[in-house]
Amino acid sequence: MIASDTRSLKKLLQLMTTVGKETGHSDITLHQIKVLLFVALRDAQDDPADSREISGALQLSTSGVSRALASLGDYGRGGRGGLGLIELRVDPNDRRRKPVMLSRKGLKVMAAILEAADIPQLRSPADVREELGGDVFSASVE
Repeated sequence: MIASDTRSLKKLLQLMTTVGKETGHSDITLHQIKVLLFVALRDAQDDPADSREISGALQLSTSGVSRALASLGDYGRGGRGGLGLIELRVDPNDRRRKPVMLSRKGLKVMAAILEAADIPQLRSPADVREELGGDVFSASVE
């Protein structure tokens, strides 16, 4: 291993620590982090994904994605509350589809992760939502 690999590994470890610190849960899983990052990516592109799309893109089982979404959302598992980082919405064009977006807390956590990674933010999903009046879906239907 060369020195640059060591720096990269330290940076990844720092990012993982940041995720745990910002969410308040040091036991967040790699599956949950992958799902959170994918949700943030699609949210930033103003193209929220549903659980089926997340499962296919990340090559995770649908049940694994469902568990990750529950933990990242408000409900969690085993009667324990979730992290509150995401919200499931109902697509007004297809009520069976439930796109996933970052919650306000999720936006703050992602901003902290990007800052820790030293990645500049041009426009956050929160800025876009505010410009659209708070809700991407209601603004796009009108």
